Amino acid sequence: MAEAFVTLTGEIQAESPAISFINSNKGKPLLVVDDYTFKLNKATTTTKYWICTINGCAAKVHTDSNNRLVKTVGNPNHLREKEKLELTCVRETQQSKIIDIDQLKSMSNGTINPDYLTSKLIEMQELMDHQCNELISARSRIHELINRNKELEERSCLFQRDLSHTYEQINKYQRDLKESQAQKEDQEERISTLEKRYLNIQKETTHLNEFNNRLENELSTKETQLQHVEIYF
Repeated sequence: MAEAFVTLTGEIQAESPAISFINSNKGKPLLVVDDYTFKLNKATTTTKYWICTINGCAAKVHTDSNNRLVKTVGNPNHLREKEKLELTCVRETQQSKIIDIDQLKSMSNGTINPDYLTSKLIEMQELMDHQCNELISARSRIHELINRNKELEERSCLFQRDLSHTYEQINKYQRDLKESQAQKEDQEERISTLEKRYLNIQKETTHLNEFNNRLENELSTKETQLQHVEIYF
């Protein structure tokens, strides 16, 4: 609807949107604001309160006693009713063009002027042709919208399938990542164990080398002493 600003009471003050009035199927007045229709809910001496004709819509309009727009409250939660309004206007136009038999009687004896009747019939035929074309155009737009809706639904289903497949791949990658992480931790633990074993082996090797060196030194000392003893004897 029109641009608006929020008042202290939370209501919306409209900036003069286009408004008009039509009649419902029951002949009651309907307010049209930016292709949205509103029905009269209640009226006071200064203000008329209009509510949306669509059930569940909280949009409202206030007009003064002269049917001038005062403000709008809330925003419609549905699409505009352009096609419905066009059909209503066509119906009102058709009703306004119904031939008045009294007007067709141009003579005092009650006979009908053929020329006037012919012109009126031609006018009505042209009007009916125009209305038929408008109805055909409206049906064509409806079919286009239906086909467009089906196309969007098919795309939505395809997108849902692709999204589901993507989620499955993500879950698979997450499982593979967890398995790889577990394998990595296991390998790191094994490497740590091997490093500890290697250090222990190095320590044992060093200890054995030291022990071997001591034995060799002792053996060398014993041999030297034995040689001295042999020389003495």
